[in-house]
Amino acid sequence: MLAGSTFVLGALGFEIIFRKLYKIYQVDHVSVTIFATVEELLEFGGLIIFIYALLSYPHV
Repeated sequence: MLAGSTFVLGALGFEIIFRKLYKIYQVDHVSVTIFATVEELLEFGGLIIFIYALLSYPHV
């Protein structure tokens, strides 16, 4: 659950904010770069949490 919500927050939530900032400031502004970085961190963080949960699940 945590992995999925982290991934979706990064993919959808920050994508909406990123698009609005991109329309206002274009590519070269610092805030656009920061939001793009946070978005990718959340997406990859969700993936890492998911992989960790799969690997730590006891084999039956």
